[in-house]
Amino acid sequence: MKKITLILIVIFFCNSLFSQELKRRAQFGADIENISDSIKIANKLSSTNGIFIINVKKNSSSDKLGLLPGDVVVKINGKIFVNYEEFFEIFSKLKEGDNVKLDIVRKSKPKTLQGLLLGIPLSSYSYADVIYDAVPLKNGLIRSILIKPKGEGKFPIVFFIQGYNCASIDNMVGFHPYEKILMGLVQRGYAICKIEKPGM
Repeated sequence: MKKITLILIVIFFCNSLFSQELKRRAQFGADIENISDSIKIANKLSSTNGIFIINVKKNSSSDKLGLLPGDVVVKINGKIFVNYEEFFEIFSKLKEGDNVKLDIVRKSKPKTLQGLLLGIPLSSYSYADVIYDAVPLKNGLIRSILIKPKGEGKFPIVFFIQGYNCASIDNMVGFHPYEKILMGLVQRGYAICKIEKPGM
C-alpha cells in the first residue's frame, strides 16, 4: 500500500513541470470529405486532391483560421495531399500552438489561411476533478490523467489499461463504452488513473 501511495504522489504531484512541457495534439475542428468529381467541377479544380469542408465547429482551430463550409483545402504547410487520410497523417504531427498554413479554394478562387492551432479540449466533468500531468518515458514524456470525485478525501483508485487500438483515451465521447464504465465508477466514488498512449 505504501508503494502504491508513493507512486501516485510521484505521478500526480511531483511532475507538474513535465505537464507544462508536454503539448496537446492539435485540434482541426471541421467535418470533411474527399473531393468528388462534382466538387472538382463546381470549384474548377485541376484534380481531386484535397479535402472538402462540410462543417466548421465553433471555437475550433478551423473556425479561428477562418475556414468556411464549402472551402476546399489543397495544401497544408506547402504539402500536397490526395485525400483526408493523407491530410490527417500530416496534421496528426502538429501540436497546439504550432503555426499552420492552409492553401484553399473558396468559390473557385485560391486563398491562403494561416494561424496558430488550438489543442484538443481538456476533459471536464461537473462531478469530477481532472488532473493532467506527465511522466518520463524513455527519452520523452507520456501524459497521465487522474479523474477523481470532486472535493477532498481518500478514494479507491482504478488503473485503466487501454485497449489495443491507436485512438487517444483522453476526452473520450460520452457514448464510448470505456467512458461509460469509467465515469460510472467515478460517480460511485472511485478515482481513475489513465496513462495516455505515446504520441498523443
